[in-house]
Amino acid sequence: PQGAVWPEPAPKVHPGRLVLWVGDRDMADEPPPKWPLAERGTVNVFDPIPFGVDQRGRPITVTLMFASMVVGAIPRMGKTFSVRLLALAAALDIRCELHLYNVKGGSDFAAFAPIAHRYRVGDDVDDIEYAVTAMRQLQREMRRRAKVIEGLPSHVCPESKVTDELASRRELGLHPILLVVDECQRWFEHPDHGKELEALAEDMVRRGPSYGIFACFATQRPDAKSLPTGISDN
Repeated sequence: PQGAVWPEPAPKVHPGRLVLWVGDRDMADEPPPKWPLAERGTVNVFDPIPFGVDQRGRPITVTLMFASMVVGAIPRMGKTFSVRLLALAAALDIRCELHLYNVKGGSDFAAFAPIAHRYRVGDDVDDIEYAVTAMRQLQREMRRRAKVIEGLPSHVCPESKVTDELASRRELGLHPILLVVDECQRWFEHPDHGKELEALAEDMVRRGPSYGIFACFATQRPDAKSLPTGISDN
């Protein structure tokens, strides 16, 4: 079956080398493996975390810190499931602060409500206004962190960014922050607040990772309208 045949390059061996892997069953017919952290375990967002497997069943990892992410997929193809898994991994780092916005509505992220610092569902007027206010506050927090890092000795913070050690020092307030916006196009296409939300989100993905703030945006069609290029390019 076509879903059981997977070619891939092997550039470390030779630029012309091709590895052809053939399975005995179509990948779509295989049951998904159990997530290693489904029942127990903790996470350090500075280290790789298990996210899935490739076509051959080999583990695929994702490092949350110092990166912003975009998840794009047509409806009912696992977009929200993927984003929720990243949020769950972040929640397993006890230092991590969660800012979760389920703009499409529904209960997909309801399990996070008791532990999230920010949690909002929907795209009504008050929901969008809440998001604008919260994003302004998050931008102010990012600026505060920049000043904290600027004031640290070079031997403590040699690269001018949050480290694993600095994130654990509670007196500094440099703990990790994850921003998740599912169906983010409802933010950026809003007639009244879309431009401001776009500017705030772009600032977050440009400067936030150095200061321990990382974002994940999900949308059905990650084009320039749904996800402005100032965000997606970064």
